[in-house]
Amino acid sequence: MLNADANDIDRISFLVGEAKRAKIMVLTPDINQSFAQFMPEGTNIRFGLSAIKNVGSNIVDAIIEERQKQGPYKTFEDFLTRVFHKDLNKKSLESLIKGGAFDSLAMERKMLLSNIDGIIAFSQGMKKNAASQQSNLFGSATAHTKLALEHTDPATREEKLFWEKELLGFYMSDHPLKKYAKIFEQKQVLSLADVIQKKVRAGIGGSIRAGGVIASIKKIITKNNKPIIFAKLEDVSDTMEVVVFSETLERKPDVWQENNVVIVQGKLSERDNEPKIIVDQVIKLN
Repeated sequence: MLNADANDIDRISFLVGEAKRAKIMVLTPDINQSFAQFMPEGTNIRFGLSAIKNVGSNIVDAIIEERQKQGPYKTFEDFLTRVFHKDLNKKSLESLIKGGAFDSLAMERKMLLSNIDGIIAFSQGMKKNAASQQSNLFGSATAHTKLALEHTDPATREEKLFWEKELLGFYMSDHPLKKYAKIFEQKQVLSLADVIQKKVRAGIGGSIRAGGVIASIKKIITKNNKPIIFAKLEDVSDTMEVVVFSETLERKPDVWQENNVVIVQGKLSERDNEPKIIVDQVIKLN
């Protein structure tokens, strides 16, 4: 199912959630372990390189073919001196880096991203060097310069999670809500899964309190020229749509942005047999 929907990030996010509920881990994409598609790895599933956004099938095939011929990539520099495909460009390299594909080579993501122009220049130099060796009748090797990387501060936890969500479709290495667990407990925030599966009852006045990360936002304008927001709220258990009418939106318009962590309170609506929260109040936590 993951392979069938590999080009649909929202669907991948849903299926990974289903896998977690079945106690199956989806492992990070890895330059030495991943294949093009999602593959079983023991009792878990390894993320496929082709499912990383902006990474095309041609460069993935070239990476895997070289790995199968000459063995695993020992270092990041080793990777750059062995893969010369035209599609190994800035866009595909940035996506592989942000998705964590080079983590197992002990390469820090933000340092690689900060040095991306130098990395591309080094890769192009290796490509020209390889081409000149092929045209050399005597086949003598030409020494190449070492890859020099300037050190930077490492990526923050939030940056890594944002990149993973953007390029893989879900939070791979952690979840942004974990550090808010105590606050959610103190505020008696319900899990979205419990709300959706009707395991909880609304409080006084039919009020429900839930929380999560705003995963996506859709804004519409009514016939009366009033804005309404439909936001997808995501916690560690599930996702759910919340509806914000203009009166509520006007009180805190800046809260409704993707990646904000919020606690919402409102009435539960089950129109079309799909539960939604009609938001009356919202608190932003990050």
